[in-house]
Amino acid sequence: LYQVPRGWKRFAIKAKGNYGGDNTWMRMNNEPGEWAVAYHGTNMKVVPNIIRSGFRVGAGQGAKKTLDSRTREQVGEGVYCTPNLPVAECYSNGKEDNASEQQDTVVKVDGKEVFFAFQCRVDPTKIRRPSRPFARCNDEEIMGIDGCFEWIIGSEFIRPYGVLVRDKQALPHTPLAQLIGNGRWNKSHEPKPPGYFASQVPGGPNHDQLHDPEQLLRSYEVAKNYMGSQR
Repeated sequence: LYQVPRGWKRFAIKAKGNYGGDNTWMRMNNEPGEWAVAYHGTNMKVVPNIIRSGFRVGAGQGAKKTLDSRTREQVGEGVYCTPNLPVAECYSNGKEDNASEQQDTVVKVDGKEVFFAFQCRVDPTKIRRPSRPFARCNDEEIMGIDGCFEWIIGSEFIRPYGVLVRDKQALPHTPLAQLIGNGRWNKSHEPKPPGYFASQVPGGPNHDQLHDPEQLLRSYEVAKNYMGSQR
């Protein structure tokens, strides 16, 4: 599962060989050891800090007491990211989520408003999938990428490997309020039964650690009860 960042200019961050061991985590062939692609929208002023020192767990932790749709345990604190670029854009834009640390307005470069986001890899065995009132199921194996609003991950399990940049006006941008307001997110995304996306998930369909049947069924039940056009 991977959403190509169309319309964005990508600048690579040197990551190969920086984390010890081999570079299996960077592959894109759905084999064991490969990490999932995620995005993190932010303001230009923090980009150098993240490149230099990596991610830190910030103060904005609005989902920490919510339950993971798979494990039904509290997700706790972590770094917020998403496999879904339109969501990341809202945090590139700034001031769209009152609970977020990112309250800086989008920067202007040569008179143009410019979005910044990180392209990252996250350890798929460490992803936490909060069940939020406005996005009840964030399980990519049930909702696909387009229906997945956010993931939470420990700072040691997220690795930036690219900076994405785009002109805000070059493509349409949907504000956060329009994405999730009035139950829109839950109503506009249809859950799929376990196994529907299995072959597209990092690690492949036979990677048991990523495809616990009971946990996926639990996620599906959450999504089926709260999400879809009939809700």
